[in-house]
Amino acid sequence: MDFHRILMVASEQQGLSAVPKRYSLAVGPPKKDPKVKGVHSAAVQAFLKRQEEEQKRKALEEKRKKEELLAKRGVET
Repeated sequence: MDFHRILMVASEQQGLSAVPKRYSLAVGPPKKDPKVKGVHSAAVQAFLKRQEEEQKRKALEEKRKKEELLAKRGVET
């Protein structure tokens, strides 16, 4: 068997598998991330707690200043 005959036999045995595979270039629809509603992460809950404490502290500070001013007015008049 010469080299040419060996190549012929090999190509016959391969059959259709010798056809190169082609990949589709079509793009599918975008994937959507599921959103969880009504549930806050730990960081968001900590931020909201800190904000609420700050509002309470400011309200107490304003109330204390108001009482001090009222006390000073009462003493001065």
